[in-house]
Amino acid sequence: MKQKGYKLKATVFCSRNDIKDSVNEDNVKTLCEHLAKNNISLVNGGGHTGNMNKCITYMHKFNGESIGIGLHKYEPTPNPKLTHWEAYENHSQRQSRLVELGDIYIALTGGLGTLHEVLDIHILQLLEEVDHPIILIGEHARNYQKMLDFLEHSNMLHKLPSKILFAKDSHEATEMIDKYFKKLQTNNYHNKTYYPALPAEDIYTHIKQNQKPYYILFEGLKMKVNPNVYPSNRFRSSLLLAKIVREMSTGKKVADIACGHGTMGLVAVDAGAKHVVQVDINPAAVENAEENRKLLNFEDKIDLYEGDVFEPLSYRYKNYFDIIFFNPPFHRNTKFKHDKLMYAFYTQGNEGGVIEKFLKRAHYYLSDKGEIIIGFSNKDPQALEYLETTMQALGYEYKVHTITNQKTSADNRVYSVKYLGEKKTTKNKPIKICALVSNAGLSKNDGQLFKNGINLAHKELKLEGINVELGMLDDKSSSLDTIKQTIHAVEKFKPDSFIGPTWSYLIDSVSPVLEEAKIPYFTPATSTDMLNSPTQFMLSGTQNIETKEDEIVFWLKKNLIKNFVYIYRFNKWANLHINLYKQICNELNINFISIQTEAEDKSQEIVKQFNQLTELAISIDNYEDNTFEIFKELKKQNISAPILLNLSLSRNLEKEIFKLEPGNPLFKIEAPIPLEFIERYTHAYPGQKISRYAFNAYAGMHILAHGLSNTTKENLKHYLIEGLPLIVSNEIFCYKNNGDLRQNSWLIERI
Repeated sequence: MKQKGYKLKATVFCSRNDIKDSVNEDNVKTLCEHLAKNNISLVNGGGHTGNMNKCITYMHKFNGESIGIGLHKYEPTPNPKLTHWEAYENHSQRQSRLVELGDIYIALTGGLGTLHEVLDIHILQLLEEVDHPIILIGEHARNYQKMLDFLEHSNMLHKLPSKILFAKDSHEATEMIDKYFKKLQTNNYHNKTYYPALPAEDIYTHIKQNQKPYYILFEGLKMKVNPNVYPSNRFRSSLLLAKIVREMSTGKKVADIACGHGTMGLVAVDAGAKHVVQVDINPAAVENAEENRKLLNFEDKIDLYEGDVFEPLSYRYKNYFDIIFFNPPFHRNTKFKHDKLMYAFYTQGNEGGVIEKFLKRAHYYLSDKGEIIIGFSNKDPQALEYLETTMQALGYEYKVHTITNQKTSADNRVYSVKYLGEKKTTKNKPIKICALVSNAGLSKNDGQLFKNGINLAHKELKLEGINVELGMLDDKSSSLDTIKQTIHAVEKFKPDSFIGPTWSYLIDSVSPVLEEAKIPYFTPATSTDMLNSPTQFMLSGTQNIETKEDEIVFWLKKNLIKNFVYIYRFNKWANLHINLYKQICNELNINFISIQTEAEDKSQEIVKQFNQLTELAISIDNYEDNTFEIFKELKKQNISAPILLNLSLSRNLEKEIFKLEPGNPLFKIEAPIPLEFIERYTHAYPGQKISRYAFNAYAGMHILAHGLSNTTKENLKHYLIEGLPLIVSNEIFCYKNNGDLRQNSWLIERI
C-alpha cells in the first residue's frame, strides 16, 4: 500500500521577546536541528524576533521547513526565512490554525502568550478535541505543574488525564517526539488538514470554515485570501504549478483560467509576463483576485473576468495567448454541493464538465505556437482517465512535463498540451449572405433600420478583409412573398446563410425552406420559442420571451399594480406573451385581462373593458394601424396608467402620441443598444432613428461572416455553440444548443 505522503508537523509555542540565555539557545538549536534532520516541519507564530525568529532561522540553516502563522496587525510582512506564511486578523483565528496544523505541540521558554497557548492545548485535551501531546521544555516548565497542583489542592481542578509531558531539555524532548511520531507513522497517519488524503466534500467543508480574510505568502508574493475562495497555498498541485508558471511566463501573453484569488496570473506578472487574462466562475474569487492585483500594483498587466471557463472572453482573444494555465479540480466521485466554491473541487460530469468545456474552446485562444499547461493528480483515477481521454478525443497531444509525490497515494503532475487540429485558412471565395428585408407593408419602418444595420456591417467586414457577397430581397411584410423570395434565393443565389426576415411572424414561413436546404439563418427579431417546429439551423438574434420575466416582475412591483391589461394582435408572439403575463400575475396575485384587437378601430370597445379598474398597468402590442386610436380613447376616458409598449415605436407614431399629451407614462421593453454601435450608426446615418433591429441585423452579419470565415455552413451552428463567443460592439453573443442566446439583457425604460 502506498503511503499517503504526509509530512509530520510540530507546532512550537514560544516567545517573540528576545531571551538572552545559553540554555534557551541550545534548546532552540537542538530542537530545530532534530526536526529538520527528520523531515518534520516546524509551525510557529512566524515572528521576526525572539525565540520565534530563532526557530525560523535555525530551520532555514538546517534546510528544514518552517510555517509561520502570524498576526497581520502586528507583523504584516513575512519573516524572509520562512518556507510558508499565513497571517490572520485576530488571535483566535491564528490560534485555531496553529492548533489544527500540529501533530505534536512543544512549548519553549515564553511569557504570557506562551502560557495561554499551553492552557489552550490542555483544555482542548480535556475536552477531547485534541489528541496529541504537548511537551514543555526546560526546568522553568515545572512551574506549570506547580500551578496545576495548586488548583487541584484548592479543589478548583479535578485530576483528569492529560497528555502534558515535561522534558528537562530539547535532547529529552526529541526522544519523546520520535517515540510519538513512530506510533503515528505505523498507522499511516495524516492530519485532518492534509488535503491529498481527503475527499472533496471534506476539503470543501474545511475551507468553508474560513469566515474571515487572511494573508499568505505564495511563490514569494503576499496575497489575500477571502472566505469562499480556493486557497492555493494549501494545495501541493498549486504550489507545483506556480513554480512552472514562474519559469515559463517571461515575455508571454498568459491566460489564467479558474484563477481563484489570482494566484497563477499574479506569479506570471511577477515573472515578467507581457499580459495576463484571468477568469473564474466564482464571484467571490473574482473579487478576491481584483483585490490582489491592486495589492501588488499589477492592475495595468491583468484583465479579469467572471464566468465559466472561456465564456466571458471574446473574439479579440482569438489566437492570442502564448500559454494558457489551468489547474482544474481532480475529484470525480463526490457529492456535489450547489455552491460556486464547490466548483474548485469537483470535476463535473461527462457532458458540459469543466474539463470538456475548457478543451473544446482552448485551442481557439492559443497562438500558432501556443501551449496549454494543466496541473492535475492521480488522486481520483477516474478523473485522470477522463482528462487524458478527453484531451485525445478533442485533438490534443500531451506529455507529462513534471511529476512529483509519485510514491504517495496522490501524485502531482503538470501536463504540457498542444493542439493538433487543422489550422483554418482564410477563404478565397466570397461568403454569400442573403438578407430578407421589408421594403413594404407593416414592417417597412423596421425594415429600413434592418437594412441600415446590414449595410453598415457589410462595409466594416470589407475593411476587415472578409469578402461578403450580399443579396438583398424584399419580404414585403408578407408570408407568401417571404416564401417565394426564399425559394428563389436558395435556387438561384445559393447562399451560405440567410439573415431575416424583418418581423418575427414571418419566420415560420421561411424556416421550413431553409431547414430543408440545410442553410444556417440568423433571425434578428426572433428566438426559437416563436417557431412551431424545432430547428437545426436557426441562430437567434434576440433573447426569448421567457427571459423578460424578471424585468416585468420588477416593473409591476415598482408601480404597485393590482390590475394588468394586455392588448394584443392574434399571433404566436402574442400567445407567448399571454402565457408569460398569466404566470407573472398569478405569482404576484395581480388580476390579468387579455384583450384581442384587430386592424379596424375598436378602441372604444377595448378601453371600455377596463375603464373602471384602479391601480392599473397596460401592455400594448403597438402596431401602427391601431395604437394611436387606443391612446386617443385612453385620453378621452381620462385613464391614467403606466403603459408598456412591446414593439419598436416608429418615429411617426411616437410624434403623434406625444402630440396628444397623454397622461400615461410610456415605457418600452427592449434589449439596450450598445453605445459603441450607436456612435457608429449615427456617424453613418446622421439624423436617422436607431433601434435594436438595426443592431441585431448588424450583429448578425458579423456573426455569420466571422463564423463562415472559420468553418463551413454545415458546421456553422456547432462552431458558434462550441467555439469561442463572438463579441460585437462589446456585446457577447454566446449560443445554447437550440440556437437561442444564453444572455439576458432585457430592460424596461421610460420613453
